[in-house]
Amino acid sequence: MTTRHRGEDSPFPELGRREAAQEAIVHCRQYLLAQAEAQLASIRAERATFSLIYRLPTETLSAIFELADQEDEKNYNDGYASRLFKNNLRKVSRRFRNVAITTPSLWARIIINLGHEHDEPQPTTGLNWVECHLDRSSSHLLDVHFRSSCFCAEDRSDMSTAVRITHALLPHVFRLRRLAIHIDEVEACFPFFNALRPLSAPRLEVLTISGHEENLRTIQRSLDENGFHSIFEAGTPRLCRIALSRLLMVPFANPLPPLHLVTEVRIEGCQMWYWVDDIRQLLTGIPLLASLMLSHVFLRDHGDPEDQWVIPTHSLTSLEISNCQAEWVVKVLDAPSLLSLSISGTGYLYEDIVQHISRTRKFPSLRSLSLNDHYGDCKELSMDGGLFRSTPLLQKLDLRGSHLVQDLLLQSLQGDHDDGSRGAIPWPHLRSLSLSHTTRETLRAFLAFRLATSVPILELAWQLPPQWAHKKCDGASADGAEVLEWFDSLKVSEEDPAPQPNSE
Repeated sequence: MTTRHRGEDSPFPELGRREAAQEAIVHCRQYLLAQAEAQLASIRAERATFSLIYRLPTETLSAIFELADQEDEKNYNDGYASRLFKNNLRKVSRRFRNVAITTPSLWARIIINLGHEHDEPQPTTGLNWVECHLDRSSSHLLDVHFRSSCFCAEDRSDMSTAVRITHALLPHVFRLRRLAIHIDEVEACFPFFNALRPLSAPRLEVLTISGHEENLRTIQRSLDENGFHSIFEAGTPRLCRIALSRLLMVPFANPLPPLHLVTEVRIEGCQMWYWVDDIRQLLTGIPLLASLMLSHVFLRDHGDPEDQWVIPTHSLTSLEISNCQAEWVVKVLDAPSLLSLSISGTGYLYEDIVQHISRTRKFPSLRSLSLNDHYGDCKELSMDGGLFRSTPLLQKLDLRGSHLVQDLLLQSLQGDHDDGSRGAIPWPHLRSLSLSHTTRETLRAFLAFRLATSVPILELAWQLPPQWAHKKCDGASADGAEVLEWFDSLKVSEEDPAPQPNSE
């Protein structure tokens, strides 16, 4: 009997050699595959350079990048995008990267975020990112969005970042064109406000300051206690537009620049009350005011508008009121040059506003009147000859809402009297009309009348008729053919009979 040594005639050495051979083949083929993929990517990249977008001139590509970047910044500010568009261009191609870097206007918009949100954290903007924008934007005018969020206890280093970013921005204040400051954490704004107070912003045109609803009074108290009552005290000679949002409208208790040259003001309140005297003092300090928008500004102790002091706004040409005491605003403002008046969210007070305008004739130059509401308690709105005579130059009328429009209005616009007689054509300059809840027959007769009297309506807008609105609410969409048929039925021709106006 012979003894077999260990490992002799064992199958394992043979399996090991075969396994090693196969591994060598796999590694070789993986190397060849990587080479092939690299060559394919190079070919595709070279081929892409012949596509239409790569053939576009540099100026066109720059314009496309700017438009895309503006839209992307909106998503970024709203929390829908984690990285900015311009930060991803370098990944597309070398030419895209070069065009982006050499487009100064693309880097003239700077978003600075300080602190962290509790629900959706956003990283604090780095100093190098701000310096990159300042360098690549060259001499272009800057649009800076400065946002201070809630600080977490472990992130106090953001204060030092705020100081460094402020020092980096100061030499470029003369390039500011738009500045938006969102105050959520006042402490983060201390270095910024302190630095801006004695300076001038010779090219600043638009300033936006917004607060936060949840800590509105805390923000105001902190600003007051630290004396942040003004910025750019050396002057803002080009500042023409200012927007204040979710702030206590206390004049000279907000970080505001001189307002004597401002022509456009937008004030958006929140669910709280504001003192009438504060609003009056703020508007009185803007003598060149031409456009005013008030939204959700609830007035406290406003009293009877007839007993209030008049606010002189002789330069005001556009007034937009939404969800405010519109009756008080209309009665108190002295605006003989007003051209456009838009009111919404007022409810049952529309009738009083119309009667006041008719009686006082305070807006003789009015060209556009818009009364829109969707409250169910609106009264039926009627118009008489007083309104027609007090606004003889009206060109655009917008009456869309739940109960604001009826066929009686269209009959009044034809000059019909209660006794059946017909007078002069109301609003002979009217060319644009927006309606809702009117019957087809009355609307068609009105259009035919205006055409026959050589004062046609050139622009017509209307909401869905009630029957289609009910279908939409029931989950069914209106038939497209039915909509077109209804639209075609409104068309009038020269052969259609139309009531003729009285020769008198």
